[in-house]
Amino acid sequence: MTYNWQVMTKIKASLFFLLVIGGLSALSEPILAPPSEVQEEVSFPNPQTAYEWYEWGLIQIREKKWEEAKQSLEEALFLDPELIVAKVQLAFLELWQNNLSASYQSFLEVFEVSPCEPHALEGVREIGLQWAQEQTKQQEEVVIYEKLNSCEPHNPDTLFYLGRSLARTGNWNQAKGVLQECLRLAPQYSDAEIQLAYIYLWEGKPEEAEALFIKYPNNPDAKLALARIARQRNEHDKAKKHLEEILSENPEHPEARKEYANVLYLSGNYFEAENEFSWLIDNGEDPNVLWLPLFDIGSHTRYALWTETLYTDAKENDPDLSAPVVKDYYFYNAVHVLVPLTNMWRLDIKQIYYHQRENDIYPPVGVNYSAYYSGGQITSNCYFCKNWQWDLFIRIFHAWGSQNQIANFPFESKNRYEPGTGLRYSTDRQLFFIGAHSESFIIKDFSSNISKLLGTINLVAAYTYRFNWILKPEVQASVEQVFIKDNLRNWKNTSNGSIRFGLPYIADYVKAIYFFEYGHFDKLSQNYYSFREQVRNAIGGYVHVPITSYISWNTTYYHRWQLTRDLFQPIGNQVFVAQRQLLVANWVTSEILVRYKDKMRLALEGHYFRDNLPYRDWGITGSFLWQF
Repeated sequence: MTYNWQVMTKIKASLFFLLVIGGLSALSEPILAPPSEVQEEVSFPNPQTAYEWYEWGLIQIREKKWEEAKQSLEEALFLDPELIVAKVQLAFLELWQNNLSASYQSFLEVFEVSPCEPHALEGVREIGLQWAQEQTKQQEEVVIYEKLNSCEPHNPDTLFYLGRSLARTGNWNQAKGVLQECLRLAPQYSDAEIQLAYIYLWEGKPEEAEALFIKYPNNPDAKLALARIARQRNEHDKAKKHLEEILSENPEHPEARKEYANVLYLSGNYFEAENEFSWLIDNGEDPNVLWLPLFDIGSHTRYALWTETLYTDAKENDPDLSAPVVKDYYFYNAVHVLVPLTNMWRLDIKQIYYHQRENDIYPPVGVNYSAYYSGGQITSNCYFCKNWQWDLFIRIFHAWGSQNQIANFPFESKNRYEPGTGLRYSTDRQLFFIGAHSESFIIKDFSSNISKLLGTINLVAAYTYRFNWILKPEVQASVEQVFIKDNLRNWKNTSNGSIRFGLPYIADYVKAIYFFEYGHFDKLSQNYYSFREQVRNAIGGYVHVPITSYISWNTTYYHRWQLTRDLFQPIGNQVFVAQRQLLVANWVTSEILVRYKDKMRLALEGHYFRDNLPYRDWGITGSFLWQF
């Protein structure tokens, strides 16, 4: 026998009240999925009771009159707040319209009356699957699967999804226990074992993770994890092999393409890495997330122009006179052209201009010296091995004094050739540097009554380590030996160390700093600042404010104590001598960083320093980098 659905619906509608009056109390089951076909409209007697409004709501759902159905269901609940089927149906209507939060709240209200109502369990299960993709709903996802697990214990699927949601919220120990229970019930549940392996990987246990991942050689998620483990071990060829297997089957696998770009970048294949990152951006990846590696890659693959400018204005008192004695002015400008030759080799060609002047502002007023130098520097940056960089440079310049001013200490013209080299090892966690170079600084030679360049040979070693702890502490230490090319054959040794750590909850933005330095000269000279020993202690803070993804503001402050014994300190045309000097100083600097995409970066910085000598200075610094 064949039934006509429209006819049957009309019969149901017209007989509904007779059935209710006749004492049949069974209500229709809620509709758990949107009807695939629109039902023909039917007439319905004027509903009066909660049951009638509920049944009328079901008919409106079949006619796809969802807003009217909501009103009917709400009327049913107004008449009978404990009519569970109406609440369940209303929750499903919200779910179909993607009003997940409203649907979730309705299902929770159902559970208050019927803790394990089966239709409501199916509804929240669907919400849990959708919220799994939303970062802001992870905690609600945990609550959903805990509810499902309490109503359906020993269900491997529920245990898997509960374990996964716990893992995403960082409850790794609890997640491991749930996933292990899932595997006890279903030993072949591969997704659960892969999720467990990922937790081991996040906990920094790559060996335990790898032992599980290798059991699934054909699973893309397992291959992706094995590639990440290989990358962390600097086994880049092995990582590329895993990723190429994934991409051969799915060339647009987003996570595999992202990991492949990182592996190419970290292995020094900068031109290929640049193409991969460009593909990611073209396919929807946020360029603001990728700009930092792209900027570094650009330093190896693109020509660039880099300019630096510095100006400092200083004033210094003579403690014996208790009055300002000299003003110093410093100006520096450099223009770099960066030329990538290969993946592993770059040239930095720099033009240099520098001017330094010291004015005597204590009567008789005059100019002590006014010196200039101009020249160039060529630096070879060789990235010869993973994380290793070798720099070799030669600086050539001519220094001369002003011809238009009468100076108390006329400057002696010189040509200088200053070579240098440095070896650097750098990772995300540590930095090691060792280097040697020649440089010069301006002195007043009181015996000859001239100013001139004094050359030095500098040997430097430094190490920095960043701990992967909650407050992100960072320790740094360095030592420098300076051999001074004067008739004393003098030398200076300086050792320093610092520690910085973030404040709780804001470790990425606010850091506390402690700095210590000890230095001494072999001999004392009246021609330049020198001392038998000096100890510096400083405390301070650093604040980083990301204003937008393109602009950030950084401020640093130090309060410093400096104890010096047996010092010679040239100030103006006199030499201040003291057996003991204690200076307290404050220093603050503020910097604005602005970038445009991964092509340009502008930095503007200002500072102010003052101690109780008093010596004080202020300065501004600017730099602009443009990668073509």
